[in-house]
This record gives sequence, structure tokens and C-alpha cells, in this order.
Amino acid sequence: MAATTALREALNQGISSGNLIDTKITLYSHRDSLGRICRPKALYANSCILKTVPYFNDRECPATLDITP
Repeated sequence: MAATTALREALNQGISSGNLIDTKITLYSHRDSLGRICRPKALYANSCILKTVPYFNDRECPATLDITP
């Protein structure tokens, strides 16, 4: 799917549902002195747009992507 088609689809869904963002990716931006990850940051996106990026094609499991209805 072309990026412009995906963007158009995401915008159409957002207009009808009122929710353009349906995906939350948790990123960790820091390690503490013991090497543990901490300071989580949320990155919000639209799943239709993410599906156009090859990196995300095989990563659509709940453990990797938290896609909320």
C-alpha cells in the first residue's frame, strides 16, 4: 500500500471514529547504573501508516505493538 493511500485511509478512519491514533509503542530512553532499562516514553502512531513501513510488517504481535481498538 502506498504511503499516501495509507495516510488517506488513516484520515478517513480518524474522521469517522474520532481516533486517529490507535497504536502505542513504548520506548526506553535510559539505562540506570545497574544496566536496567528505565524512563519509558510513549510513541503514538496509526497502524495503517505503520503497515507501510517494512520494519513493522512482521512485528504486529501484542508483545511488540500495543494496538488498541
